[in-house]
Amino acid sequence: MRSYIFLLLGLFLLFGAIVYITVKDATSERPEQTALMDYVWNMQSDKENLSTAASKLTLSRFSLAIDDTLTADRIYSYKGNRISELLRPTGERLWFAMNEQAPEGIIIANVKEPVRMGGKYRSLDLFHLYNKVRATVETDEQIRYFEFEGQSMLAACLPDREDIYLTASAAMLLDLPAGQKIPAEQVIEKMKEWINQR
Repeated sequence: MRSYIFLLLGLFLLFGAIVYITVKDATSERPEQTALMDYVWNMQSDKENLSTAASKLTLSRFSLAIDDTLTADRIYSYKGNRISELLRPTGERLWFAMNEQAPEGIIIANVKEPVRMGGKYRSLDLFHLYNKVRATVETDEQIRYFEFEGQSMLAACLPDREDIYLTASAAMLLDLPAGQKIPAEQVIEKMKEWINQR
């Protein structure tokens, strides 16, 4: 009889712990939402007249995976033609801070915490690129965000080909056209040229 009581007590405690964890997870802010709230707060504190516009910001309904590029040595010695083979997942994702249909910033977070926020002007260029890339792929998961020498690029990674879209600053760095579909091998070659010049 005593072991039966201990068993019931143990099950009751286990059930209570499960309910507590479930409620805590449901009520806690997601990292990207926390980052957006911080971004709005910073906008409001920087300029009083932005408070109304900032309060309307929401997260984009989609997010993009963020990858890191391999080291310069590994890029330079790479013999293939797929940009995805030069990228490694970071576990971070990128959202846009949206004011209705217009981007007003970039939000980056991982599953645990906000990572970075800001970049109103960069968000305009990147959002324009995103719309171009999105028209060529089936899902957002086929789009990879990465940076080379601090400049933003989007890759459309399809089974049969990979295309790169460069922001204005990335295009200037690599001496390639901005906002256009460029075959991955051409971008890789320009990345190698840049590395070789350093």
